[in-house]
Amino acid sequence: MKIIFILLSTILNFMPLSVNYVNANERPSVNLGSVDLELGMPKKIVLEYLEKQFMEIKMISSNNKNEMNNNFLVIDKYSKNEIGQIIFKNEKIVYISKNWGHFENNEKAFDFVNTLFSAFRNTMEKDTINAVISTNVYSQPTYESKRIEFVFGSFKVLVIFVDGSGDTVDIQQILQDYQNYP
Repeated sequence: MKIIFILLSTILNFMPLSVNYVNANERPSVNLGSVDLELGMPKKIVLEYLEKQFMEIKMISSNNKNEMNNNFLVIDKYSKNEIGQIIFKNEKIVYISKNWGHFENNEKAFDFVNTLFSAFRNTMEKDTINAVISTNVYSQPTYESKRIEFVFGSFKVLVIFVDGSGDTVDIQQILQDYQNYP
């Protein structure tokens, strides 16, 4: 179940709403390890701070002159896991990515992604443009139900995973008339 939750988090990380928005007055940030990073932060300060927080910074070579000395992998010094990537332009952060997980030869993870992909692809083919994403957690003493809802106009893709006794994951595509359905 934890693999599926991490996998879903990975998918959400690449969607536009995956950035942390606390409120309209705060700037969006991405957390790498224990460091909150924002677009526009100065390169020198960011690299120094990441190194102090037990991160290894590895420059990625590039044939692109604009990316030379400006493209970095962020790696945990102890686990050696790649945490993310940062790209700078004019000595300021212009790109931040965070890795939520990596899965190899995991049939359940691949089945989950294929199912989710099919639900999205089928829904997106219906000429919808914008999506609204919402989450909800319902906790009980013996289980926790987590729900992610992706609404595309009248279409909805619903992912529900129950963590507890009898772990389950359900993915549904729903077409709903919101004006006439209670």
